[in-house]
Amino acid sequence: MKEKIWNVVGIIILVALWLWLVVSGVRDLYFCDDLVEGKVHLAGYDTEFKHSINGIIPIGTEYYCMGFDAEEGIYYILRGNKRWIDDNFDSEGNAKEEYVSIRGKKHHLDSKLRHNFEKDMGDIHEAGFTPAMEERSYCDMIYKTVAVEKLVCSGLLLISIVLGLVIFYKRKMPESENAKSIAILRKIEIAWVVLAAAMVVHIVSFL
Repeated sequence: MKEKIWNVVGIIILVALWLWLVVSGVRDLYFCDDLVEGKVHLAGYDTEFKHSINGIIPIGTEYYCMGFDAEEGIYYILRGNKRWIDDNFDSEGNAKEEYVSIRGKKHHLDSKLRHNFEKDMGDIHEAGFTPAMEERSYCDMIYKTVAVEKLVCSGLLLISIVLGLVIFYKRKMPESENAKSIAILRKIEIAWVVLAAAMVVHIVSFL
């Protein structure tokens, strides 16, 4: 009886997580209304933050930099991928073309990131640049990548949910007929859940 209750509770938790992944992923891909658009002529102060579990298991690396619009005298804190600066700027931080267009979702800048950039803010303000957004915000240019990862993870969870329901149904049938198949399905379900959980941890580290 207790095992059946835990199976139901587990399925409910997976369904709730699946709904969050689907809704937030679709919203960010197609209905994101908090977008930031602009252009930058210079980039610098790039930094990276590595995420891990207990400092041992790596789960992702975030890459940030500051982009400057020399015409408007404003700057953006940007999150992108590792190649973005190398592809668009030379070794001195100047745009390889006239300017580089940016487009991303506005996010709140957490205390660790804010502390990392605050040490350079004095020099940046003295140079005449002002923030393009609130100082505690940044422009996330990889928000669509994270959204796609959410949808992929939701697919893994959906498979786990279906397997859980199949196992729950098979337990109602004579044990002699289903013991072996239930054991196999349980192992497959655990593998999918572990894979989905790893992706969820990775995704959460980027939120």
